[in-house]
Amino acid sequence: MKNYYPKMAIFLISIFLILFVLDSFILNGLLLQWGTLNKEKLFLNNQWWRVITSPFFHTGIIHILVNSLAIYCTGILIESKIRSIWFLLIFLISNILERIIFVFAFSPISSIGSSPGIFGLMGVLLIYCWRDREFFKHVKNRGLEFLIGYSILGNVIGFSYDRFFVHAVGFIIGIALGIALNSVFIAGNKEMSRIGK
Repeated sequence: MKNYYPKMAIFLISIFLILFVLDSFILNGLLLQWGTLNKEKLFLNNQWWRVITSPFFHTGIIHILVNSLAIYCTGILIESKIRSIWFLLIFLISNILERIIFVFAFSPISSIGSSPGIFGLMGVLLIYCWRDREFFKHVKNRGLEFLIGYSILGNVIGFSYDRFFVHAVGFIIGIALGIALNSVFIAGNKEMSRIGK
């Protein structure tokens, strides 16, 4: 854990950056128009892919850098604990479920960003810290300052109900996934112990 390289977090950040550079400097926003969450296009034109694509786009340099740093921090703290494939699945499931809920609760014209998935991963992190004292000590030693700041400032600066909703729903989904995942790992470890005997 000490020098863990968060492969999936780096992979996701790479996708964010490639899409941002490609769309900003070559395609002049064409991908963003195709991928952003838009309620009317979702329902009237059956463009459901937008639920999956919208988390991979960002509004600008600051947005993409802050979200990239947040996903990197969660990767360092939790990816080795839950494995890279689960890290990716939690990120995707949190984003997709939140986007579906969001589109029914609000009427987005252009909603993008990966923060629901990041807050989902933070929900999983909370469950693992709560259930494992040794892991909590590890996390404290690595530092949570940035993620705490990300959580607070991301909701306070330019406060809006829809942004708070996005973050809260992503976090709640992450907590639910964390409880389920933790239970699966505990059951798997007990089974391995039984076989070992």
